[in-house]
Amino acid sequence: MIRATADGVDAGAQDYKSGERNDVVGAVTVSDVQDMARPKMELKWKTVAKDAWPALVEEWPCFRVEEQSDGSKRLTVDPDKVPVELARLVERSVEREDLANSVVGGREAGGA
Repeated sequence: MIRATADGVDAGAQDYKSGERNDVVGAVTVSDVQDMARPKMELKWKTVAKDAWPALVEEWPCFRVEEQSDGSKRLTVDPDKVPVELARLVERSVEREDLANSVVGGREAGGA
């Protein structure tokens, strides 16, 4: 999600008046997480949505759980609240060096 959010900077719809593009924020659903875990693990819905996500939100407040109109849930990230240490952790895990500068601190501030 952090990587998708960083890659989504200026990737959204364009405002015709200002010419600026919206950012695309990364999100995952419970089924996305279950699919990522397969075939090594078979995660139950409760394990993801009721156990893991609340713990993640508590530790990293930049994440939030959203309930969709159909009752499904998804985990999203607020790019303005991603701490530098989390962005750096993600950079190391996906072997990239540009994510923190794209997400943390905003483009105007020059990133992290």
